[in-house]
Amino acid sequence: MDFFLNFLLFFAGAIAVILNIMLFFKIWGMTDNVKLLEARVAVIQQCNLEKQKMPDGENRFIKAQAQWIRGNKDAAKQILDDMFYENLADIFDLENSFEDEYNSLIARYSRIYQKMGLPEPDYAAFNRQ
Repeated sequence: MDFFLNFLLFFAGAIAVILNIMLFFKIWGMTDNVKLLEARVAVIQQCNLEKQKMPDGENRFIKAQAQWIRGNKDAAKQILDDMFYENLADIFDLENSFEDEYNSLIARYSRIYQKMGLPEPDYAAFNRQ
């Protein structure tokens, strides 16, 4: 009986030690995920500032953010591209302020694409000159 009790206590202690070691490495691994989450939150905060400058595309911009957070970068890029093309079409007929609006539009979208790590459209192909 004494041998069985000692064996049971030793076995339970060994399992507790192994589980504690596993927990230690699990928590250590989660600290790397925190850095990734902080980076994504920073991008989202920057994009929220950009969203305030785009009142007509708010809902689609939120959808692009959601796709990016989910890791679906192709869908996020497609949504942003569509928004860029529509905003470009809106300013295309402006005679006097086209260049200013065009440069502002490129600057705004360029920051968003860069923050999300997405390839930017070929802006030069859309210049009216």
